[in-house]
Amino acid sequence: METPAKKMRMDTDVVSGYIHSISALKFTTKNRGFFNAVLQTGREEFHDVTIFSPRKRALFSQASDNGTAIRLTHVRKALSFKGTSDFDVMGNQLTELSVTKVTFPFRKPAAPVRQTLVDVTALPAGKKVPLVKAKVVAASLQKTVSIRGSDKEVKRFTVFDGTAQMSLCVWERLIHDVEVDSSYVFTELSTRVFEGKVELTTTVESMIEKICDLDVGDADAVQEEESVVTVKASICGAEIKASLKCALCGSRQDTWDSQSRFARCQSCRMLQKSGAFSKVLRGTLKVKNDDGADYTLTVGHCTLVDYLKRRNITSLMDKEEAIEEHLLFEECLQFSFDDECNVSSIVDIADSAVPSSS
Repeated sequence: METPAKKMRMDTDVVSGYIHSISALKFTTKNRGFFNAVLQTGREEFHDVTIFSPRKRALFSQASDNGTAIRLTHVRKALSFKGTSDFDVMGNQLTELSVTKVTFPFRKPAAPVRQTLVDVTALPAGKKVPLVKAKVVAASLQKTVSIRGSDKEVKRFTVFDGTAQMSLCVWERLIHDVEVDSSYVFTELSTRVFEGKVELTTTVESMIEKICDLDVGDADAVQEEESVVTVKASICGAEIKASLKCALCGSRQDTWDSQSRFARCQSCRMLQKSGAFSKVLRGTLKVKNDDGADYTLTVGHCTLVDYLKRRNITSLMDKEEAIEEHLLFEECLQFSFDDECNVSSIVDIADSAVPSSS
């Protein structure tokens, strides 16, 4: 006997007001799509909104752009733990949106308030951090990690604002916006706990803006957590693979029809324009130094793109075999990698004066 399909619960709460701050589409660990917003229910009353129905995002965005008051039915008022209001609003596919009238004017939420790092260290995991200003004082090696079947690149930085010093994990597209000894405004971060310590991490909504150097004093010395191997070697064999990544959930696509105008993500199942999917490179390199030592190295997208940019050959981005041939043609390159043979940089010998540790 087949188990009947679980019916979606129809919530009974009703709220009205203006919609603000529509987020990008996000996904839970089970690839359930949702988006966030802020609902203004009074002149100075604002509530966080989470809607588990990606298709409704366009309607919410239209109401927000036009400053139209709306009425939401079949939603649930959930206890808010953020402290800025008494309840949050939760919706799903059964939530209905209609135009209405309210007795208060359209008013945007207040700008995000800057938080100090010492305040952030007291937060639990999963809390939003709207805005911090800090100086980057150290960086670890860039790594490629597998998350739900997709390879993602991450780099851990140490940031300091004069009140506290903590780790910040920067993911994917934002990695190369951050440099050591520079100061930044970081927005829309989140907290996580790693090895018992609170640290910050970027999100899909995060933005990073470089600012004038902050006068924060001297930071504590950062203990090296990873050993870095640097060798000068020639490439004996190279395999560069390309895959396409969903712009919404970040999942890698196993199959692809290059002739189609639209494509459906194999993971989140959202139909999108084909041009919305981004190309990601990943490679395996067999290298040998002058002493005859062999290494099998893994190189991620960001590291490969960095190398191509420095050599002014980004025209090869769409030609994996041409990248392989270029690498094999080079007599000697300098590679920096960690204990797991993940490459953090590839440098042309002519551009480097760093002695080999091979």
